[in-house]
Amino acid sequence: MLDSVSLEVMSGELVCLLGANGAGKSTLMRTIAGLVKPSGGTIILDCEDITGLKAERIVRRGVALCPENRHLFPRLPVKKNLSLGAYAKHFNVKVMEECYDFAYELFPVLRERGEQLAGTLSGGEQQMLAIARALMSKPQLLLLDEPSLGLAPLVVESIREKIVQIVAAGTTVLLSEQNAGIALSISSRGYVMESGRVVLEGDSESLGSDPEVKKAYLGI
Repeated sequence: MLDSVSLEVMSGELVCLLGANGAGKSTLMRTIAGLVKPSGGTIILDCEDITGLKAERIVRRGVALCPENRHLFPRLPVKKNLSLGAYAKHFNVKVMEECYDFAYELFPVLRERGEQLAGTLSGGEQQMLAIARALMSKPQLLLLDEPSLGLAPLVVESIREKIVQIVAAGTTVLLSEQNAGIALSISSRGYVMESGRVVLEGDSESLGSDPEVKKAYLGI
């Protein structure tokens, strides 16, 4: 349950959301994406109130969620999973090809695996597919929920680099992570959540040097 959460993400920013498991990060992400209906409060996107809109309408407004644990369609091929990311937008063939090209440029392995069933990919490849699927709707705001979860360190580093590329290409990102070291290394600002509330906020450098953040999330 969320309680009086207030945060802001500016266009072109990469903002991180830190907190332990159960802090409310995923609930907040799902609420912004329209998968959980809020009982109060307001969600504003580009001066437009999107509070309580259905998920498909929020996608059309420019918000895409890459959920925790990926939630792919394991019995469908990689390319079909990608196409479903753009379903709500009703793009024409030309725009769809542009979306595929961007996904394949970012994650070349997905082009090679195009006809392979998503459920047979490695954990790292599945995470790449989940991120690419979210990008297929050409979002203004990408919600990335725990993208490093369960991945080997080398794969996590690769995903980190790809997130930086996504922001450089013009997509705003709200990144939810338990791995504070990764999140703070690439974000400009951050918020710390506990028990459904924001308990701390600041620029990434100051959060990274905060004693409580070090103790709770950086293992120092």
